[in-house]
Parts: sequence; structure tokens; C-alpha cells
Amino acid sequence: MLFFLVYAYFSTYLGYYRPDGLFFLYFIFVLYVVFVFFEQYSLSVEIKKSNCKRLKNFWFPVFKEPVIGGIFLTSFIDSVYSYFEFCLKSLNVSGKEIVPYLIPYLIIIRPGSSIGGFLYQPNLNALLLNIGLLITVFWIVKQKNQKSLVELFVIYIFFAYAAAFTSSRAGLLAVLSVFLFIFIHKRFFKLDMSKKDMYVLITLFVVYITIFFFNKYSPLAKFSHQGLIGDNSVDERIMVWLATILLWLKHPFFGTGLETFKFLNNPYQIESCKILRFPSDIISNFTWAHNEPIQILEELGIFAFLSIIFIAIFYYIKVLKEEKNIENLLIPSLILVFIVQAGLSWPLRHPALLALFFVILALENKKVFFTLQGNLKNIFVVVLLAVAV
Repeated sequence: MLFFLVYAYFSTYLGYYRPDGLFFLYFIFVLYVVFVFFEQYSLSVEIKKSNCKRLKNFWFPVFKEPVIGGIFLTSFIDSVYSYFEFCLKSLNVSGKEIVPYLIPYLIIIRPGSSIGGFLYQPNLNALLLNIGLLITVFWIVKQKNQKSLVELFVIYIFFAYAAAFTSSRAGLLAVLSVFLFIFIHKRFFKLDMSKKDMYVLITLFVVYITIFFFNKYSPLAKFSHQGLIGDNSVDERIMVWLATILLWLKHPFFGTGLETFKFLNNPYQIESCKILRFPSDIISNFTWAHNEPIQILEELGIFAFLSIIFIAIFYYIKVLKEEKNIENLLIPSLILVFIVQAGLSWPLRHPALLALFFVILALENKKVFFTLQGNLKNIFVVVLLAVAV
């Protein structure tokens, strides 16, 4: 974990990303320290025994689950800033960049309708907002206090509107995938969930869809006006995905090497446009393939790709078969959001989100879900490490 944090620090400070991502990364590091500290359970027990009624109701989950609570607060702060950015963009008629006087030279608001939040990019911002939204969903489902339930429902709507303002189709599909995952679990794998909780979950799903359907900034508005094909961003992604596959076919077993995609993909974009009959003006200097699995396939080859696919499939089969409590599906749901959005964008290429992903994996790692034992498990880990190197 420390290795990735150090790498992310230098990547942020010396590379493409702006200082806000660095500050967010430090906050995640603090969460990690808190996570280790709370594992000792002494302070956690004291908080649970608190006599503060308010703490036991609405804020209790934040302190009962300190890392999840910290991630929720981070996402909530980002949602507040997203509304702030939306208001400034709505008032901006000049079409120029805005530097808010509250935080000069740190947060720059660029012209355009999509809301990038602290991470400057709508898809990345949607991922961070979706994390907070889904944590709120699980807190609502297990909430028994009526007043706290209403407050959490208001926060859920707050998150949903902020996510709609990003206009992120990847974010929309990620949240819908989580709802679908839970419904499939309930229908086919006998998830232990009361009818009341199921009705609450269905209500949250309907509210989410309704907000996106009637919000003119949401990705559903893009679908209705432009369709799936015909929007340049979609055309570009389809074109670069095919170009990535064409590049992989030249080096199918071990790939072209880590971080080589950005240097090699341009000629294959031309070939991809010819095959798809797309105009050549969508060809660009892509740093990433906007699809993490396909880029891993191209850069590291078929063995690394199949290893990762195997791990993901094995993990979710294990979850579907063994997890019968709705509360235990929170971490798998957060991981699923990352997986879906990584298949449509590049969230794991951002150091702050990569660190957040590893923190969430660390939370899941508290449970042992690999059944491999002894030398077989060691061999499996060594093979994965060799593939990664």
C-alpha cells in the first residue's frame, strides 16, 4: 500500500495530475492509517458505547465503520463541490476558465456542461460520487430509525443529482450494474433480505432512474438526443478499442509491454477507422484505451488478461454462493463499480482513485475468499506476480 502511495505521490506531483488529486490521495492515506488504528478495536468500542443519541442514529455508521465512513465523507464533500461547480458554470457566460477566489490557483473550472469535481474529469468524478451513493444505499437498507432513514434518503437524492450532472454514461451503467447484481443475488441465490428491505431497494432504484430520466444534463439525455452511435465520444471509444485489439493481435501472448499503448496505437487507429467506416477526424493521441481490461490484454498479453478475468469471476461466484447478508455485499458492490467504469474509462490510471481502490480491496481482504491452500496457493501467487512484472 505504501509503495503505491509513494508512486502516486510522484506521479501526481511530477506528472499529468493537478494538486487536488494529491490532497485527495493524502486523505485516503489518513483513512488507511485510521483503518489500521481502528483494527485494534479499543477506540471503536468506546465510540460504540457513546451515550450521544445523535451519534447512535445518523452518524453512527460513520464511526462504526471508520474507513467506509471516511470514504463516504470524502465523496459527500466532492458532491458539494460538484454543485458549487455546476452553479459557477451555469453563471459563466464568457466561456472561459474560472478560478474561484475561495481556493485560488488550485481548483480551475473549465467551460462545458459536464461536472468534473475535484478530479477534473466527469467519469472519474462520477466514480467517486457513485461510491458515496452506494454506501448511502446500504446504510438506508439497514437503517431502522425513521428520522435517520429520511435524512439518508435526502443525501441519496443529493448524490444522485450530483452524479447526473457529470453526464457520465459509464457512471450510470456502473450503478445500474450494482442494482442488477443485488437483484440477481436475491432472485437466484437466496439473499437473506426482508420484503421491506427489498421494497426500499426497489424504491431507491426507481428514484435513481427517475432523477436521471428527467435531468437534462444526465447521460440519458445524451442517449435520447444523439443515440449510442453518433456521439463523438462513443465513436472514439469504439474506434480506439478496436485499434487496441488490432495492436494486441500483433503481440498476443506477452503484449507490447506496460505503458507502451500510448506510443504504438496511432497507426492502428487509422486501420480501425477504415474497418468501422468512421471519419478520420476522430483519430487522436490517446494515452489510454479507455478500457482497462483491453489495455491490459494489449500491454501484458493474454495470460495476464485471463488471470485477472479468472480472479474477478471466481470472486463474484464466491460472493453469490456464500454471502447471504445484504450488508456483506457493500464491498463487492464498490469493487463492481470500479470494474464497470474501468471497462469504459480509465479510473485506475488516476493515482488517487487507484489508492482508493486498494483501500477498498484491503477492506475486502479482511475475509479470506481464496480456497487455494499451501504450496498450490503460493505457486498461484508467484505466477500472478511474474505475470505482473
